[in-house]
Amino acid sequence: MRKEYTVLHITQSLGGVETSIRSIVNNIDDRIFKSIILCPDPDLEVTGKSGSKVKTYYIPYCREVSILNDLKHILATIKLVKRVKPDLLHCHSAKGGFIGRLAGYLAGIPTIYTPQGFSYLCTDDPLRRALFLSLEKLARSWTTLLLACSESEVQRAILDLNIPKEKVKLWKNCIAHPTLSIQRERPFAEPYIFSVGRPSFQKNVEMLVLTVLALRESGLPIRCVLAGAGLYSPLKEKILDLIKQHELENLFILLDWIEHEETLKLLAHAECFVLASRYEGLPYSILEAMALGKPVVATNVDGTKDCVINNHTGFLVDLYDIESMKDAVARLVQCAETRTELGLNARSHFVEHYDVSKNIQALEGIYQELLQVRDRSTLLSK
Repeated sequence: MRKEYTVLHITQSLGGVETSIRSIVNNIDDRIFKSIILCPDPDLEVTGKSGSKVKTYYIPYCREVSILNDLKHILATIKLVKRVKPDLLHCHSAKGGFIGRLAGYLAGIPTIYTPQGFSYLCTDDPLRRALFLSLEKLARSWTTLLLACSESEVQRAILDLNIPKEKVKLWKNCIAHPTLSIQRERPFAEPYIFSVGRPSFQKNVEMLVLTVLALRESGLPIRCVLAGAGLYSPLKEKILDLIKQHELENLFILLDWIEHEETLKLLAHAECFVLASRYEGLPYSILEAMALGKPVVATNVDGTKDCVINNHTGFLVDLYDIESMKDAVARLVQCAETRTELGLNARSHFVEHYDVSKNIQALEGIYQELLQVRDRSTLLSK
């Protein structure tokens, strides 16, 4: 008789992390792995591979550090984990990873942690960075396995956190191939470039704005459309001021929350996809761009350098090198042959490495391995 295991996914974040959880839950064999989700969205709806609705629990986790609220949420998580009694915890992102691992440790449940970009990378403040790094190190002993989403994350875990190599594995972020009906009418009459990301320290939207400025000054006034500026965008006003300062209101468009289908349609009609992040886990926005055959221009940082092949699927430029980003975008906008060639390469690279239908069995194997170790330990203790 086939044994069924319950896997509880915990996160305090949405956006790319929600995409990660959906990608897993939608595709994993739910005859063996029954998924449950604990998250800060009371209205989240997710279906399993068989089409059945996945059980979700709500705790209003907050992004920022709040001692009183965080303590309440830790206690609520521990209580829920002990009540649900999952066989395995899979914790995603920083605070969800910290709280979930603590709950798993106290409940004696094997726990996987996928950072999706370590928390100590999210600031240039030395004190905050040291605090977040210390919290990551504190939680090492609560972690059965750190499951990195990119090779850069593997190296960070081993070198920065001193986690033993045998406790770190790689399962790359991956998605189902996007399916959409692309309208023939372009959303804008003129060509445009496209990006996704909330104005924040991580996404470094300032560099994108200044790249558009540099393009205009070089005689190529191309429009940039940025989606995703509505949810938790701490630097949105700063970006709007920068756009106004340089009189780019007609060339730099910020879109708040839009349906995912609309995001894909905007991406499908763009000349290329551009990402100026300071760091990433492994960006789903780039995976979607490659799946749709779009060449990518991105900063050569953690996460992006793991999925963009320079001069083959797009161009990598140094962080803050606005001139190089301008030149890369201009080359793709002005040369259809280069744009097509790199776009085809990008699609092939996606199909080979980032299609979840090909990769999900590897994750099932990782889950099975941890659960079999737990089952053997349980038998030996009897």
